[in-house]
Amino acid sequence: HKPVFTLKRTACYGKCPQYELKLYANGLINYEGKMFVEKIGCFQFSISKKKIDQLFNLINEVNYFSFDGVYDAEVSDIPSIITVVNYQNKSHQIIDRFKGPKELEKLYKLIDSYIESNDQWLVCDT
Repeated sequence: HKPVFTLKRTACYGKCPQYELKLYANGLINYEGKMFVEKIGCFQFSISKKKIDQLFNLINEVNYFSFDGVYDAEVSDIPSIITVVNYQNKSHQIIDRFKGPKELEKLYKLIDSYIESNDQWLVCDT
């Protein structure tokens, strides 16, 4: 099964948090912390159906599928936030590196809140 939602934060020259998160339809989240995050390595936790609905309601509300695929600039020291949504036979990726739609911030904040409020970290099955 492929994830229904993926978010990846990439490196910058400073201490930008680097991680990748994959959410599956059953609420399972695979989180891989790379650098400048509290959890380094591969972890799993689950979110409720209510939180999944909340995320997809927001995705619909901000018209995620209507945004361009890339927001970029000729600036090297900026991290990218890459999101991929696979939903109702639609798939869309957005690379938000510079001046992406403000609405996307709401998505990032929601995902951050799921990470921050979680206290059931399990190490990934290898």
